[in-house]
Amino acid sequence: MRLTPLLSALAIAGLGASAPAASEWLAPAAPGLSYPDGEADRQWAFLTYDLTQKARFAAFAPETFRAEALVTAADRDPLDVLLRRTAALLADLRAQSGCRDLDADASPSPTLCLTSKNCSSSSAKCAA
Repeated sequence: MRLTPLLSALAIAGLGASAPAASEWLAPAAPGLSYPDGEADRQWAFLTYDLTQKARFAAFAPETFRAEALVTAADRDPLDVLLRRTAALLADLRAQSGCRDLDADASPSPTLCLTSKNCSSSSAKCAA
């Protein structure tokens, strides 16, 4: 039997009428492409709470694989933690073989840096 031409004709006729538009294929956005509503505020609240628990973090420090993940005595606000952890991530990425040049991405935003308590307002350079 020669079903191939018949199936092809049916498939073409059916696809033309019922195929979704390209914009429907792109929606909804894939998970992980953006924060859920309020996520940045929740993360900020977690870091704010963690800063009240420095003694607990110090107690677990010997068991921690990546010390950069801890809240340290030098951290004064959530932005300090965020900037320090981001710098540690950048250093780790740079150490990976085949990593592209990240110098342009490494320079901190002067506006963001000035917001941090660990920043000199005259030089706009974050303290390490």
